[in-house]
Amino acid sequence: MSANKTKSAFMGAALSGLLSACGLHHDSAPSRANTVHLDSEITFWSGGNVVADIRRAGESPSHIPLEISINSIGGSVPAAMRIVDEIENSSRTVQLNCEGAAQSMAAIILITATGENRNATSDCRIMIHQAYYTIERPLADTRTDYHSLREAYELALQEPEARHFSITQPGDDPYTLSRSRLMRWYERLSEDREIFAERLAATSRFTEDDVTKMFDQGDVYFDTPYEAAFAGLIDTIEGGTPDPAKVRAAGREWCKTVEDISICGP
Repeated sequence: MSANKTKSAFMGAALSGLLSACGLHHDSAPSRANTVHLDSEITFWSGGNVVADIRRAGESPSHIPLEISINSIGGSVPAAMRIVDEIENSSRTVQLNCEGAAQSMAAIILITATGENRNATSDCRIMIHQAYYTIERPLADTRTDYHSLREAYELALQEPEARHFSITQPGDDPYTLSRSRLMRWYERLSEDREIFAERLAATSRFTEDDVTKMFDQGDVYFDTPYEAAFAGLIDTIEGGTPDPAKVRAAGREWCKTVEDISICGP
C-alpha cells in the first residue's frame, strides 16, 4: 500500500510499550479460586499465555473455581477470542473480575465470555467500540473508520478492474489500500461487528441495534461500575449486589453521553 506501513490492530490495541507478564497464581487455601491475570495488551503471545494459564488451572480439583482478573486496554481480536473460547469450554465455575480497566477486546472478554459472575472493583472502567485496523504513519497512526472502508468497498464492487483505492475519512489525511487488503479488511471488520453486537446483546441490556449505534458513536465509556451495572455489563461491585438507587442515578448520567439507545428511554 505504497509508503504506508500497516499492522493489524483491533479494538484499541494501538498502545505501545513493554507488556507485563500474564501469570497464574494458585492461592494457598484449597477453597479459594485459582486466579489468572490478564493485565496487559492482548497480543498473540500474551493471549496465548492466558490460555495456557487457564488450561493449567483446569488441572486443579474441579471444585476449585477459576477467577480471571482483568486490567487491560484490549488488543488483538483473534487472541482475545481464543481466551473467550477457552473460558466457554472450561468445566468449572468462572468468575470474571474487572480491576481497573476492561477496554475494547478486554471488555468483550469480561462481558460476554460467561454472561454471569462478572464483578467490578470500584475503579473499574469499561470501554467498547468498533473493531479497527491501524495504519502506521510517521507523525501519527490512523485508525480505520468502518463506514469509510464500506464506501470504498462498495466502490470496489462497482469497479472490478481497479487495483488501489484512496480512503478518505473524517479528521485524517487520505491513505491508500490495495484491492485485496480493502476487501479483506472490510469483510473481517463487518464479521467482527456482527459477532460482537450479537454477543453483547445476549449478555447485557442492550439490543443488537443499540450496540451497532454505539459502535458508530466511537469509544463508549462506562466510567463507573454503577454505569456498567445499569447497562447489564457486570453483576456485582466489590463482590456485592449494586445499590439500585446508585445504579439508576449512574444510568441517568451515562445516558447523557450517548444517543438513541433503547435502555435510556425516549
